[in-house]
Amino acid sequence: MWSGGGGGCSQYENATTTQRTFSQYGHSHCNGKRATPDFAALADPATGVRVYYTQPGHSTGTWYQVGGTSLASPIAAALSADAHVTLTPAKIYGTGFQWRDANAAAGQPTNGATCQSGFDLCTGRGAPAHWPAS
Repeated sequence: MWSGGGGGCSQYENATTTQRTFSQYGHSHCNGKRATPDFAALADPATGVRVYYTQPGHSTGTWYQVGGTSLASPIAAALSADAHVTLTPAKIYGTGFQWRDANAAAGQPTNGATCQSGFDLCTGRGAPAHWPAS
């Protein structure tokens, strides 16, 4: 569990009907507003990937460790494509799609959200069960 992650309740956007009628939506305490995130993916820069960056016109570069949404989004897209699964709201909040809880330390705060077992504002539904553990 990365302490720099987290989510929250939108101040402006209403929850979709699919999210609002999800049995664990009440855990978010978002009172009809959109709860984020929907699901978890690797984002911690400390366990991210190394990228070699070279500036145009220079022959040498520098290695950087990167993570965050810039890493998690392409990982989620690639794993979804590999598994031939489009993660629609119906798949995320419906039945028949297997999830594993991504909270190794329930009760741990992360950017103001308190992680708990099941749906929460830290990791959403968790991680799809067929994805590798992060």
